[in-house]
Amino acid sequence: MKPNDSLTTILEEIDHHVSKHKLDVGELLKYFSRKSFGVLLVIPGVALAIPPIGAIPGIPFMMGLFIVIVSIQIVFSIKNVWLPRRVLAMNISQKKIRYGIKHAKRIAKYIDGHTKRRLTWVLTPPIINFVGFIIMILGLLIMFIGFIPFIPAVLGMAVLLFGVSLITGDGGILLIGLTAASLLATVIYSFAT
Repeated sequence: MKPNDSLTTILEEIDHHVSKHKLDVGELLKYFSRKSFGVLLVIPGVALAIPPIGAIPGIPFMMGLFIVIVSIQIVFSIKNVWLPRRVLAMNISQKKIRYGIKHAKRIAKYIDGHTKRRLTWVLTPPIINFVGFIIMILGLLIMFIGFIPFIPAVLGMAVLLFGVSLITGDGGILLIGLTAASLLATVIYSFAT
């Protein structure tokens, strides 16, 4: 896989691999290479942004903790995603992954069509390290004030934007995510005081 491969291409490669072999979480992350951090932010971002899921007690805390674990690695410029061995070794059902890929391709095509590599300087250190810190703060907010209705969904959308920007290499989306996070911080601060 090349760093500039589209999401659609990556999903097709995974689908081809899964049709012949078993796949575990570690292998799946290898397909995404440096984009793995983005993928691991998109997953909780989407889960939180869907109101019924983000409203289930305990889910915001777990998703927030996961976001914090991933974002700390971004802050410290870790090259490869670290997850516990037990998680990396988990097998993913061929049936489930192929079903997920089938439905994700439509979204991937949309993202591929509306994003491009631009403003890539915001995706390099030290800026990306600062963004990792912002994502960590969002994760902590999700963990500790996630019980307030709609807060997890709104914060999850900001995390989702950051994840998509890391996957696509689109610094413009990252700047939109920073703007959204700044607005959220202002709103939360105004309600807190």
